[in-house]
Amino acid sequence: MPHAPILLTRPKAQADAFARRIEDVMGPGEIVISPLLEIVPKGTPPDLDRFDAIVLTSANAVTTWSIKANEGMVAYCVGDATARAAKAAGFAVKSASGDWRALAKVLSAERPFGRLLYLRGEHTVGDLKHTLSVCGLDVSEQIVYAQNARDLTPEAAKVLAKPHPVLIPVFSPRSAKLLGPHLNAAAAETHIAAISPAVRDALPVQTVSRLEVATHPTAESVLERLAALQYGLRA
Repeated sequence: MPHAPILLTRPKAQADAFARRIEDVMGPGEIVISPLLEIVPKGTPPDLDRFDAIVLTSANAVTTWSIKANEGMVAYCVGDATARAAKAAGFAVKSASGDWRALAKVLSAERPFGRLLYLRGEHTVGDLKHTLSVCGLDVSEQIVYAQNARDLTPEAAKVLAKPHPVLIPVFSPRSAKLLGPHLNAAAAETHIAAISPAVRDALPVQTVSRLEVATHPTAESVLERLAALQYGLRA
């Protein structure tokens, strides 16, 4: 039996990759991709020569400018997906396998020598630079990409307009806020898998039929919650 329609609102590259994982784990079914965010370069490419290591809370910080590591340069990464992108760019990687707070704990414990450059998007959760500076680390930050808002595609709007169950994984508070008005207007019975409590708190939960938060802030954990939501529909 096919799974319920799934609406993916991640940026296109991440949505395509997650759609493949859904097919692997949950089998056939309708998947509608409608990015609510478009990742575009902002400012200028980072100059890594003045720094000893970089700090990343998203793979987009590496891929948007296609930056490459200086020899032996370490990238401290929020999670494993970001670490994979950094490794592909030539960095030696250390992953916190968590959220920005977990990354801050890793850095404050290791206290790497030299100057750190935190490469980030225009919109972030928390103030990592301030947290690291308070710990006495020498950290600068540079915004290297913007997350421009986009509207739902007609296909996505049509899915939400039908009175049927729809599964929606949500990966960032900004995506949650952009999704909110569409949920308020939806006729669909929406079942949401949020990657973190911060995402849950950004959603208009009164309009959601069911909402589950991932055990860990990873795409695989979100996929587990998504599969659990689908199982609940069949029970």
